[in-house]
Amino acid sequence: MKPISMLFATAMLIASTSQGLGIIGDENARATVLTVGQNSCGDWVEARASTSNRNRAFEVRTQAFEGYVVGYLSAANVFNKISEDDLLQEISVSSIWLWFDKYCDQHPLEKLHRAAASLIHELIERAEKK
Repeated sequence: MKPISMLFATAMLIASTSQGLGIIGDENARATVLTVGQNSCGDWVEARASTSNRNRAFEVRTQAFEGYVVGYLSAANVFNKISEDDLLQEISVSSIWLWFDKYCDQHPLEKLHRAAASLIHELIERAEKK
């Protein structure tokens, strides 16, 4: 498959497995969250479990979720005005996935953007204790 066709197919799969492409306002947040962040932690757990079984559709979905989380955490780290520390400096990506797996397993109804915010708050609290 040509790279452009693969990119289009991936985008269509993500659009069909998330809640479409667009912007959804979060009534309890002070910012609008893109649709991948509106997926639940239950969706995260399902996608990660199915990916380990080599399900290609869920593998693409997992990559979309992981990309969203890494982007969210990176942006929050760059624009962090609460802590002077680089919150992600000593954190590996595999540690982030383990944290998300555990958190989402315990909070399946939570939205991904809220889970990411919880991790940022935890990292800020850790930095403040140093």
